[in-house]
Amino acid sequence: MRLGKLICLLCLLSASKIYGQNLGNQRVAVESQDWWLLESDHFNFYFVDSSTRLAKSILPASIHKLNQIEEKIGYRLSGKINIYVHASGAKLNATYALQNDPEPLNTGGITNIQNNDVHVYINGEIPDLMNQISVGIAENLLLEMLYGGTVQERIKYAAMLHLPVWFHDGLVQYLAVGWDTDTDNLLRDAFNNQRFKSYNKLSYNKQRLVGQNMWLYIDDTKNSDAIQRILYLVRLTRKVETALYFVVGKTSKQLYTEWFTANQAVYSLELKRRIPQDPELNAINPTVAYYFGSALSPNAQVVATAYWQAGKNKIELYNRETRERTLIYDHYSAYDGQLHYDHEFLLKWKNQDALFVLSNDQTPTLLLYNKKADLHTVHEFDSFDFVSGFDYYPKTGEIIVSATISGKSSLYLINQNQSSTTALTQSKSDDKHPHFDANGNIYFTRTLYQNTTQPLMKEWQTDIFYLFRNGAEVLSINNVTNSADKNEENPVKLNAKYLSYLSTENGIRNAYAYKLDQQTFALSNYQTSIIEQQINADRTHVMEMVLHNGYLFTHITAIDSSENFGAVLYPSKTKILQNIAEKVINASKNNPILLDSAYQNQAQKVYFQSPFPVPDNVDSLDAISEQKLKTIDYTFSKVPKHANNLRATKLISQINNDNFLTDAFGAEYDPINQLTNRMGLVGGVQLEDQFKNHLIEGKMRTTFNFSVFQYQLKYVNRLGKLRKSFTLMAEQTRYNQNLDLGKRRMRALRTEITKQFNSNLSLQFNQHSQYDHFTPIIQDESFLVLRDRKQLNLEQGLRLRYSTQMAHRKVLQRGLLIDVNTAFRQNVSTGKSSFINTLHAQYGKKLQRDILWNSQVSLGNSTGGTNTIFVLGGNRNQYRPTVTDSRINIENASFVQPVYGVRNFNLNTRSGNTFGFVNTELWVPMYSYFGKRPIKNALLQNLWVIGFADVGTAWYGKSPKEKTNVSNITTLEDGRLTITIFNARNPIVYSGGFGLRTSIFGYFVRYDLAWTYDNNVLKSNVSRVSLGRSF
Repeated sequence: MRLGKLICLLCLLSASKIYGQNLGNQRVAVESQDWWLLESDHFNFYFVDSSTRLAKSILPASIHKLNQIEEKIGYRLSGKINIYVHASGAKLNATYALQNDPEPLNTGGITNIQNNDVHVYINGEIPDLMNQISVGIAENLLLEMLYGGTVQERIKYAAMLHLPVWFHDGLVQYLAVGWDTDTDNLLRDAFNNQRFKSYNKLSYNKQRLVGQNMWLYIDDTKNSDAIQRILYLVRLTRKVETALYFVVGKTSKQLYTEWFTANQAVYSLELKRRIPQDPELNAINPTVAYYFGSALSPNAQVVATAYWQAGKNKIELYNRETRERTLIYDHYSAYDGQLHYDHEFLLKWKNQDALFVLSNDQTPTLLLYNKKADLHTVHEFDSFDFVSGFDYYPKTGEIIVSATISGKSSLYLINQNQSSTTALTQSKSDDKHPHFDANGNIYFTRTLYQNTTQPLMKEWQTDIFYLFRNGAEVLSINNVTNSADKNEENPVKLNAKYLSYLSTENGIRNAYAYKLDQQTFALSNYQTSIIEQQINADRTHVMEMVLHNGYLFTHITAIDSSENFGAVLYPSKTKILQNIAEKVINASKNNPILLDSAYQNQAQKVYFQSPFPVPDNVDSLDAISEQKLKTIDYTFSKVPKHANNLRATKLISQINNDNFLTDAFGAEYDPINQLTNRMGLVGGVQLEDQFKNHLIEGKMRTTFNFSVFQYQLKYVNRLGKLRKSFTLMAEQTRYNQNLDLGKRRMRALRTEITKQFNSNLSLQFNQHSQYDHFTPIIQDESFLVLRDRKQLNLEQGLRLRYSTQMAHRKVLQRGLLIDVNTAFRQNVSTGKSSFINTLHAQYGKKLQRDILWNSQVSLGNSTGGTNTIFVLGGNRNQYRPTVTDSRINIENASFVQPVYGVRNFNLNTRSGNTFGFVNTELWVPMYSYFGKRPIKNALLQNLWVIGFADVGTAWYGKSPKEKTNVSNITTLEDGRLTITIFNARNPIVYSGGFGLRTSIFGYFVRYDLAWTYDNNVLKSNVSRVSLGRSF
């Protein structure tokens, strides 16, 4: 019956999910910035003062995108969207670093409130910035449409509606960016390599990609208003399956099967395209690594690659001849587990033995590596917000960079000999991909804005330009390409006559060649897009990065010095590519070239054009924006320096069995009662200002029998280099210690000052002052001798914390955590003091697909005149905990602190002033591992089966065998006779078994079945039910 009541309460107090970004909890503290506000009917654009021009430029485009999405879903935004534009990805990470700490163990009953905030960053590419903004617009529109526009509505409906990834996140992506070359590239490669047979085995990114294309499929093959009708019915019924079946006549499983069959038929035609032959072995798996960039050495023998993997930024040298790999940089990322952005590291060889590395961490910095010295700083670009590309000209030692200042990307020439920086382009457009030719002149890509009525994704165009110079003097800038229906980028000068570039002309990003007489032809015809291309300094080899079978492969080919075309220039074993080259050479340059009959028969109309038509409607972004701004009502103002617009960001209404005030409590105040009497209700609210500089949180908790009342008020100030936290705590407890019924009142103040060196490493100083007052309850004359007892305890401590942990399927943490604590505790009332030292390490590693191995080790010791007693055993946040109540030695002890550690034992199985334990477990997601179709049941979606093994011990004094250990003492009493028996017990206890983990009404519930081994006694079928995620 009690378990049934608990389930009912879980349902009432279940967790609510509000979609949106959770930013700011573990940010690296920075000084307060000056923010400006550009306000219109539906947008509040916040930006630093240097981004004013860009904010005004993207406001018309954002309004246009909002209108597009509103038209598509049949809903008009009633509120406003707050968009915060950061100068770079690194500055966004530093100011609003994503949460690195795991969420509370008991996630049920916590409602995260989305306040229509969108955080974006500038990387020198306007289309990418607009994609970020478009995603935020789409997410907020769906949030308001499905969950309501007010906080009350969102709290009411959030617990009733749980949307699968493909439905919500896929729709957000589809509404925001539609379908483009890059997403099509990912889907094509996955289909061609049989990666979509089982939906539930897909990663989050793949599920979102599937959803994005499924919505495209619905939009193309169903009724024109299908998306509107599905969303309307989901809002009305709160059931995805009901809405899908009513509108398209299929369940989600049937729709997935239909979509899979249709796409498999389409993409199977692509298998006749070629893939790069004999790719190099230095492949990168994008699912476990984030690729930054690579560079080919002058003699084409060494490939340098920069990437992020397993919490570390790495730079690796791969020798093509010996196939040896050398890590020259292997350090944990400053912003691990957070936002990774393109061009975080850029590479370019200075000579055969020296490599330039450009880091975009906070201040863009140029580093140099050679065999004689590790990476060292060459130059810091203090005036740049971000550098998206650079090239090196060995003849003069000059460097050309594409850098962002005030939200605009331009080309700057760095002369190291003269220590000068000169702006070469200052157009109203954005310039990137700079590349020196053999004479020191510069090819680059320029992004233009088309003043057209086409959808927004068609309004951006990129073309190749050529800059002719004399030193730092620009003589002329000319178009090389000028085409409205495609994008050309990443220019590479092959030799005196031919320029290669990448283009999406046929829907796949392939390499093309451009001759000085304006003749063009295709150089590649791959199944999937070329991510990037570059040439070595000696101009003998071209290197491509190509996606194939889920991996990024390096493909290197030699350039024929005879300047022959076709397969000689880029060796190919396919007749298709050879035929293209022959046709282009013999064809008229005024006519487009069609692929050979092998593709015509498959209705694959893919054209390779020669001359580029010049559109007459290309203008600068600023000019078009100024025209559109005249029709928009907006205001422009500076945000007050100390504006603190506090908003509710989290509501708490949950059941738990954890003391949220402190893990340690007074030893003389009925420790047994406090260990077991924990299950209760928690209510609270968290407030933050819009820039997340200040946080206020208030919570209250009471046990079900109303014997304990706890209160907490917390304030956090994140401004400046140090994070400051102040917490007021109060507690009132009724207890029975040796039949002395009484009440205990506790008042405490805790101060924490934290230096966050980066999102991985922090050092914290804490001061804890606690006042306890025990008042006996007089029941008869025998209690008259009792008096009030008062006690003041002080604690000062240091905590060093290092973490590379990242969320794993929103349930676990993978990566490394090391937590070292040392504290000095003093009982002012008695004058006694002690030192507390603890070490905790945890490591999680993904083994196969989503199978996770998770382990932890903890050690602790208390020494001095008034010890802390560590109580070992039990499960954290256990339902109806049990305790062994006869072995706590509270003499000379001021605090009792549970450390759990060995599951399914009673609390206090072992106790002492020293403890240690080790846990290890293996998590296997059941349905996602074995299921093949999407599933809506949250219980099955989150069902894990685990195997675990624990070992732990605790003792008093220097050794577990000493007679002072209460676990070795048995006391027998018979009237006036007391017999004390010393029997040395095995100090180590073991447990092992299996468990289930799943989500019920938003709470993560654990069930463990174990075999326990204590003092040569084996017990089987010991089961426990707990709340929370792990350990």
